Amino acid sequence: ALIEQVFSNLASATIVYDLFGRLVHINDRMSYILKKYEVHPYETDAVDLAATLARMDTSDIRSCIRGIVIDGETFSYPVASLRSEEESYLLHMRPVTREEDESFDRENIPFQILGIMFELYDVSEFKRQVRVKEKFLTIINYRLRNYLQGLTMAFSLTRETTDPAQL
Repeated sequence: ALIEQVFSNLASATIVYDLFGRLVHINDRMSYILKKYEVHPYETDAVDLAATLARMDTSDIRSCIRGIVIDGETFSYPVASLRSEEESYLLHMRPVTREEDESFDRENIPFQILGIMFELYDVSEFKRQVRVKEKFLTIINYRLRNYLQGLTMAFSLTRETTDPAQL
């Protein structure tokens, strides 16, 4: 009960699938987000969910899932915005393994993987900050260019009006 409570209250939206792509557990945050995307997690397997969220071809997603299960790889893709430009997520797919320490045997990966975990990270604030930074840099660039043009024009005018014969 404690583990389920902790899982349900994770900050990231998380869903866990078994090796066959069937849903094992979903936390409240993931349920909420998928409801907004009108995705029914109990009617969708891992491949279909990832293909829907990332708007990728199912064969490409199958290749990713194969990489997760066979090679223990992780993959991250931006989630295609279906509802609002204000919301941005990053889909992170990774294996759930028996051991996360140094004794992790890369040779026997398929036998150490218990399932596949999908996590959605909210990157909306990060993207907003990047847009603010880009806007700021555009304004600064425009103003600096104007000031420098004024300085170069003033310098060229002073060079033209200064006649060496008059000195």
